[in-house]
Amino acid sequence: MLFRFFLGCLAVAGCAAVAGAEDTAPNFRLIDQDGGIYELYRQDEAALVALVAFDGTDAALLEQAGGQKHRRKSKNKNDLSVALITKEPPVTRESIAALHAKAKATNPILLDTAGSVSAALGLRQPGDVVWIDPAAGWKIVGHTQAAAGMPASAEAAREAMLTPAALATPAADAAAAPAAISYSRDIAPILMARCVNCHTEGGIGPFAMNSHKKVAGWSAMMQEVVLTKRMPPWHADPEYQHFKNSIAMAPEEEATLMAWLRAGAPKADDEPDPLAEQAKPHDAGWLLGTPDHVVRMPEPVELPANDVIDYKYFYVSAGLTEDQWLSGVEVRAGNPKVVHHALIFAMYPPEYAHLQPHAYRGLGGFFASFLPGAEPLPFPQGTAQFLPAGSTFVFQMHYSPTGKPETDQTELGLHFADAPPAEVLQVRAITTTDFVIKPGLADQPVSVSYKTEEPMRLWGVLPHMHYRGQHFRYTFDVPGQAPEVLLNVPWYQFDWQPMYWYDAPKDYPAGTTLHCDGAFDNSKYNPTNPDPSKEVEFGEQSFDEMFIGYMAVSQPYDAAAFVPQPVERQYNEPITEATMTGTEWDIGEDRPLRFNKGGELKIAWYKGTWKIDGSRVVMNMGEDFYADIVGNELYLEGERMVRIK
Repeated sequence: MLFRFFLGCLAVAGCAAVAGAEDTAPNFRLIDQDGGIYELYRQDEAALVALVAFDGTDAALLEQAGGQKHRRKSKNKNDLSVALITKEPPVTRESIAALHAKAKATNPILLDTAGSVSAALGLRQPGDVVWIDPAAGWKIVGHTQAAAGMPASAEAAREAMLTPAALATPAADAAAAPAAISYSRDIAPILMARCVNCHTEGGIGPFAMNSHKKVAGWSAMMQEVVLTKRMPPWHADPEYQHFKNSIAMAPEEEATLMAWLRAGAPKADDEPDPLAEQAKPHDAGWLLGTPDHVVRMPEPVELPANDVIDYKYFYVSAGLTEDQWLSGVEVRAGNPKVVHHALIFAMYPPEYAHLQPHAYRGLGGFFASFLPGAEPLPFPQGTAQFLPAGSTFVFQMHYSPTGKPETDQTELGLHFADAPPAEVLQVRAITTTDFVIKPGLADQPVSVSYKTEEPMRLWGVLPHMHYRGQHFRYTFDVPGQAPEVLLNVPWYQFDWQPMYWYDAPKDYPAGTTLHCDGAFDNSKYNPTNPDPSKEVEFGEQSFDEMFIGYMAVSQPYDAAAFVPQPVERQYNEPITEATMTGTEWDIGEDRPLRFNKGGELKIAWYKGTWKIDGSRVVMNMGEDFYADIVGNELYLEGERMVRIK
């Protein structure tokens, strides 16, 4: 339903995001009293939807409109779906949640902090009710006052709305914009701060906001994407924490912009046009400035026009002859059209194996990344990442075919720090692969926890799921303290994966437990669901699923720990079939991999084959898998293999 509405807005001139235009209620998303998300167009199993304006304090109205008698799931096939909407600025999430719990209400209270949804639906004062019929294309079928009595069923509501007095409330506030709103003074600065970075010529936005005329032409769509929280693409719940890289609109900015858009996006003839004056094409250069050192994939990779492309791993020497501390890293996709995302892992030389970050294909962390919708930032002041001489980078590339043959040669830019830092920065992660997502079901929970063994300073977090990801929450549980929500993403979007950097770091003692809780949506209501009929498990492709909680963490720099350790290299001559024969290698779980003579491969009691083909060891245990030869080392899916015999 949402997808059809979206296409209709693109194809039909005059599709409006305010009620009153053909009496159609626009879709919207709002956060509820518990930090969950409510979407109007997901209520399509109800015979009738009632949205009630609420001041956030009226317990009697809450009891009447949100009590037990209006349960979302009733014996009568969900005949009435009721939600309350509050836009009162003094109301806090805490007070709303307490009132909701005290009343034992079963229907949500939605926080419309900017008042955009209330204005679009014509909800002007507490007690106003707008009635919407999902089966009739989300048509607004009436307005009433809750004070006149809330019907107990859809049938009773329809009967009550037959009287002329019941339809006295106008459908929407679509009058002229307040005279105090000026396009050049008030609107253009909001667009330049929140939108133009992507909506520029050659940028990732579908159109460039380079003039008032262009913005006015997209005003209906702009209202729709703001109401549904698709834009700006920032999905952190504002109730918890503050993030220095937030691009979310403040409530007053949204209220001003939406009032102006509803009024037809006016501009006085004598007003200047800041968007046109400052318009410039997208800069495809290095966003952090010219790097001190660039590491590039050795040659362009040829990619097919279609079909599923397995993750590709490329091993590239860092090319450093001296140990370095890094103040920032940036991954620049050679071909952004085909690079869905890239994770870069740093493999230290054996002398620094005691400091080796354990990324394990991205499930344990990463060194650098190129992720959808995420822009690089310099590392926090006083922190740096360590990169010793002799390191090798592993480029884990996820490509999405475009329908025609493509090539890519992604590169990594390194910015050197002048000295060792106060804090050593790493991106770590906790994850679970132990889940099965049932077909057709929404809100299927998933969680993973981890207890810290040492003190930790936390700088930012990054949740990762795929297209069935629904919501994700980080909570830290310090012994003797109330749990602290570090991030709540009530509506997860796979195509936007920023690292959420805190305004200031957070320190936690050893013994703190981190909980990552979320849910998958494998239902028909998920417009990005690849296939609601499919049972889904963990996998690397976008049509599979993942559940990873990344964390940017640091620990104090200890010079003694960063001294290279004497080690005996595993090989002092090139790796050949002769030197490999008879060796055993650790691949985890106490199951060594043994390369026997005659090309026989053994893992425990299982037998297969092996051979060296160029820079790869080709192994087969029913199907081929590979270990890459990098200098005198072997790497299996981005991890260095350790020789044990």
